[in-house]
Amino acid sequence: MQDAGIEEGREVLLPILKACSKEGDVEQAEKVWLKLLHSEGGIPPQAFVYKMEAYSKIGEPMNSLEIFREMQEQLGSTNVAAHHKIIAILCKAQEVELAESLMIEFIKSNLKPLTPSYTYMMSMYFNLSLHDKLELAFCQCLEKCRPNRTIYSIYSDSFVKVGNLDKAEKIFNQMLSDGAISV
Repeated sequence: MQDAGIEEGREVLLPILKACSKEGDVEQAEKVWLKLLHSEGGIPPQAFVYKMEAYSKIGEPMNSLEIFREMQEQLGSTNVAAHHKIIAILCKAQEVELAESLMIEFIKSNLKPLTPSYTYMMSMYFNLSLHDKLELAFCQCLEKCRPNRTIYSIYSDSFVKVGNLDKAEKIFNQMLSDGAISV
């Protein structure tokens, strides 16, 4: 790009890093990261999220967690997108304790919205047949934010999975009667 006379500033490097993250090209992502380190203005928060995603694509969720912690250390805080991304990564990797710990941290940060991360947590619990934890997450979600149709569906499907069809039907009917949820 420099040969073509295009300066590789943040506005050029960030989309390249995003593309690397989508492809799971960690080697190229690290090269772009080094260029961002030396660019004017430092590393933007979104770059950390892209780098976490790159490592998750190659099955290295612990590296993603290290990047999240590095973001906290370097920037002094994290943003909603970073919390959602690391929780999604850890849930996909079925790292239950780490995902739970980060969810607690996210809730304590008072950042919003929480709903996407509750969706990741409940999906992980569903896939691992951890019905009690799923039910607890649903109740917490009711307290902390407004559950959406996806959350209600996971919750209802969990009752179907454990054979409690009456409760599943009750949840489904509750979903139907709440106009804010919509089916």
